[in-house]
Amino acid sequence: MIGLLRLGLNSKIYISYISIYIVMIRVVSVKVFKPFVHSNRMYEYSSGLTYLASVFPGFIHSENLWYYNIDNIDNGNSDTLFSISKWNSDNDWNNWLYSNKRKQYLDHCLRCKSVGDIVKTTRFYKVNEREILNNWKGY
Repeated sequence: MIGLLRLGLNSKIYISYISIYIVMIRVVSVKVFKPFVHSNRMYEYSSGLTYLASVFPGFIHSENLWYYNIDNIDNGNSDTLFSISKWNSDNDWNNWLYSNKRKQYLDHCLRCKSVGDIVKTTRFYKVNEREILNNWKGY
Protein backbone atom coordinates (compact mmCIF):
# COMPACT_ATOMS: atom_id res chain seq x y z
CA MET A 1 0.00 0.00 0.00
CA ILE A 2 2.84 2.41 0.72
CA GLY A 3 4.13 2.03 -2.85
CA LEU A 4 0.70 2.90 -4.25
CA LEU A 5 0.49 6.09 -2.21
CA ARG A 6 3.76 7.34 -3.67
CA LEU A 7 2.42 6.85 -7.19
CA GLY A 8 -0.65 8.96 -6.61
CA LEU A 9 -4.25 8.03 -6.11
CA ASN A 10 -5.22 8.61 -9.73
CA SER A 11 -2.60 6.30 -11.27
CA LYS A 12 -4.02 3.26 -13.00
CA ILE A 13 -2.34 -0.02 -12.21
CA TYR A 14 -2.35 -3.15 -14.33
CA ILE A 15 -0.80 -6.39 -13.09
CA SER A 16 0.36 -9.13 -15.43
CA TYR A 17 1.78 -12.41 -14.27
CA ILE A 18 5.35 -11.13 -14.85
CA SER A 19 5.38 -7.35 -14.44
CA ILE A 20 3.44 -4.45 -13.01
CA TYR A 21 2.53 -1.59 -15.34
CA ILE A 22 1.50 1.89 -14.33
CA VAL A 23 -0.35 4.03 -16.86
CA MET A 24 0.56 7.68 -16.53
CA ILE A 25 0.29 10.44 -19.06
CA ARG A 26 2.97 12.40 -20.80
CA VAL A 27 2.19 15.68 -22.47
CA VAL A 28 4.34 17.10 -25.22
CA SER A 29 3.88 20.85 -25.38
CA VAL A 30 5.20 22.65 -28.45
CA LYS A 31 5.56 26.40 -28.04
CA VAL A 32 6.65 28.37 -31.09
CA PHE A 33 7.95 31.82 -30.21
CA LYS A 34 7.58 34.96 -32.25
CA PRO A 35 10.62 35.95 -34.33
CA PHE A 36 13.47 37.93 -32.78
CA VAL A 37 12.56 37.22 -29.13
CA HIS A 38 15.60 37.24 -26.84
CA SER A 39 16.32 33.87 -25.23
CA ASN A 40 16.25 35.40 -21.72
CA ARG A 41 12.57 36.25 -22.20
CA MET A 42 11.79 32.71 -23.39
CA TYR A 43 13.69 31.21 -20.45
CA GLU A 44 11.91 33.40 -17.90
CA TYR A 45 8.55 32.43 -19.39
CA SER A 46 9.26 28.70 -19.51
CA SER A 47 11.00 28.38 -16.14
CA GLY A 48 8.14 30.15 -14.35
CA LEU A 49 5.57 27.93 -16.03
CA THR A 50 7.58 24.81 -15.21
CA TYR A 51 7.92 25.83 -11.57
CA LEU A 52 4.17 26.39 -11.18
CA ALA A 53 3.41 23.03 -12.80
CA SER A 54 5.96 21.27 -10.59
CA VAL A 55 4.09 22.20 -7.40
CA PHE A 56 0.66 21.37 -8.88
CA PRO A 57 -1.03 18.14 -7.71
CA GLY A 58 -0.35 15.18 -9.99
CA PHE A 59 2.82 16.57 -11.57
CA ILE A 60 5.69 14.08 -11.70
CA HIS A 61 8.48 15.43 -13.91
CA SER A 62 9.26 17.53 -16.96
CA GLU A 63 12.09 18.32 -19.31
CA ASN A 64 12.58 21.00 -21.93
CA LEU A 65 14.18 20.69 -25.33
CA TRP A 66 14.90 23.73 -27.47
CA TYR A 67 15.19 24.39 -31.17
CA TYR A 68 16.95 27.70 -31.74
CA ASN A 69 16.86 29.61 -35.01
CA ILE A 70 20.60 30.25 -34.78
CA ASP A 71 20.68 32.39 -37.90
CA ASN A 72 18.12 34.71 -36.25
CA ILE A 73 16.36 35.36 -39.54
CA ASP A 74 12.65 35.30 -40.19
CA ASN A 75 12.63 32.23 -42.43
CA GLY A 76 9.66 30.52 -40.81
CA ASN A 77 11.90 28.59 -38.39
CA SER A 78 11.13 30.34 -35.11
CA ASP A 79 12.67 29.34 -31.81
CA THR A 80 10.64 26.44 -30.44
CA LEU A 81 10.33 24.92 -26.97
CA PHE A 82 9.37 21.26 -26.62
CA SER A 83 8.31 20.50 -23.04
CA ILE A 84 7.66 16.91 -22.07
CA SER A 85 5.81 16.66 -18.79
CA LYS A 86 4.67 13.61 -16.90
CA TRP A 87 1.45 13.51 -14.88
CA ASN A 88 -0.23 10.91 -12.67
CA SER A 89 -3.39 11.01 -14.76
CA ASP A 90 -5.23 12.72 -17.57
CA ASN A 91 -7.41 14.38 -14.94
CA ASP A 92 -4.34 15.89 -13.21
CA TRP A 93 -3.10 17.28 -16.53
CA ASN A 94 -6.49 18.80 -17.37
CA ASN A 95 -6.73 20.34 -13.90
CA TRP A 96 -3.37 22.04 -14.52
CA LEU A 97 -4.17 23.06 -18.10
CA TYR A 98 -7.40 24.82 -17.08
CA SER A 99 -6.25 26.01 -13.65
CA ASN A 100 -6.52 29.59 -12.47
CA LYS A 101 -2.84 29.55 -11.45
CA ARG A 102 -1.75 28.74 -15.00
CA LYS A 103 -4.12 31.31 -16.51
CA GLN A 104 -2.97 34.00 -14.06
CA TYR A 105 0.68 33.29 -14.88
CA LEU A 106 0.07 33.51 -18.63
CA ASP A 107 -1.85 36.77 -18.16
CA HIS A 108 0.98 38.11 -15.99
CA CYS A 109 3.54 37.26 -18.70
CA LEU A 110 1.56 39.19 -21.30
CA ARG A 111 1.65 42.32 -19.11
CA CYS A 112 5.23 41.89 -17.88
CA LYS A 113 7.87 44.04 -19.59
CA SER A 114 10.58 41.39 -19.20
CA VAL A 115 8.49 38.70 -20.93
CA GLY A 116 5.60 40.18 -22.94
CA ASP A 117 3.62 38.65 -25.79
CA ILE A 118 6.27 36.23 -27.08
CA VAL A 119 4.44 33.00 -27.92
CA LYS A 120 3.16 32.62 -31.47
CA THR A 121 1.48 29.19 -31.05
CA THR A 122 1.12 26.46 -28.44
CA ARG A 123 0.01 22.89 -29.11
CA PHE A 124 -0.37 19.97 -26.73
CA TYR A 125 -0.10 16.26 -27.50
CA LYS A 126 -1.14 13.72 -24.85
CA VAL A 127 0.69 10.41 -24.93
CA ASN A 128 -0.05 7.50 -22.62
CA GLU A 129 2.88 5.50 -21.41
CA ARG A 130 3.26 2.18 -19.73
CA GLU A 131 6.16 1.90 -17.36
CA ILE A 132 7.45 -1.27 -15.84
CA LEU A 133 8.22 -1.07 -12.16
CA ASN A 134 11.45 -2.93 -11.59
CA ASN A 135 11.97 -4.66 -8.28
CA TRP A 136 8.43 -3.88 -7.13
CA LYS A 137 7.48 -5.74 -3.99
CA GLY A 138 3.77 -6.09 -3.43
CA TYR A 139 3.69 -6.64 0.30
